[in-house]
Amino acid sequence: MEDRAHPICYALTVARAIREMSNDAIHDGQMPPVMTSVMVRTAAEATLSLSLFAAARQHALPPRAASAIESAKTDLETLMQLAELVRYCGEAPQNATHVARAIRDIAELAANHLKQASDSLS
Repeated sequence: MEDRAHPICYALTVARAIREMSNDAIHDGQMPPVMTSVMVRTAAEATLSLSLFAAARQHALPPRAASAIESAKTDLETLMQLAELVRYCGEAPQNATHVARAIRDIAELAANHLKQASDSLS
């Protein structure tokens, strides 16, 4: 993994980007394999980055920040698994918007948790 900005900022950028990709999928009515691959890879990188950050600072993180980071990691892992499911199994065109909405909503939750973590560290 390349050197990144602060892990929370990076994960927030990833969550927002995935939210936007999901909005595009909802609008287009499809989730191309390239899109889901990008979602899976970036969510995995963001989750790993957050995990390493939290582990390195486990005793120094305020409880609110630690909780928000854990919630964000769970959200990112969930949307990663949904995107992976679509990537490997495919989905019928009529289901694309439903899956994209679920991913968008989870990405929004992740962004909210990451914003909470960032605010509690400020």
